[in-house]
Amino acid sequence: MTNDWSFVLTPHFLVGTVIAGLLLNIVAAYLVRAVDHVRKALPASYRRAQGDESVRREQLTTAATSDNALYAALAAEAGRLRLHQLLRFFIVFVCLFALVFLVTFGEAKPGIGVLGLLLIVFLIAMGVIQYSQGLDIGKRARRLDIALRAVQRNRKLPVMD
Repeated sequence: MTNDWSFVLTPHFLVGTVIAGLLLNIVAAYLVRAVDHVRKALPASYRRAQGDESVRREQLTTAATSDNALYAALAAEAGRLRLHQLLRFFIVFVCLFALVFLVTFGEAKPGIGVLGLLLIVFLIAMGVIQYSQGLDIGKRARRLDIALRAVQRNRKLPVMD
């Protein structure tokens, strides 16, 4: 059995592809507008929390600028957080790879059974949990990275002779 790809060169396919692309562009523009509208309409508590977060970040930046030991500890903590985030995403990758392997093996040999279904549910749950934890760790690491970058802009390197 051979694959016939000659339908790609037909005018109907080309026109349909262009129309689908234009429709996706319109949908994306409306989606961007909706996200901008939601961002403007956020509740005051969220904006207040963002303001409090920036105040804490400024305090952390000020403290780390004046104390070298604190700066070193924060830099080490940022590296540790990024390593944990990478580990979480690697676990998600392993879960997805195992899930794809299990589904492919199940199609090759019908009747994977109850154990296979439980394994699929476990892999999906584990992947979702690890992914959400990795995103949370990424948010914390990003906050720390912003503070560390601000400290690096304020610090002057000694002149090397």
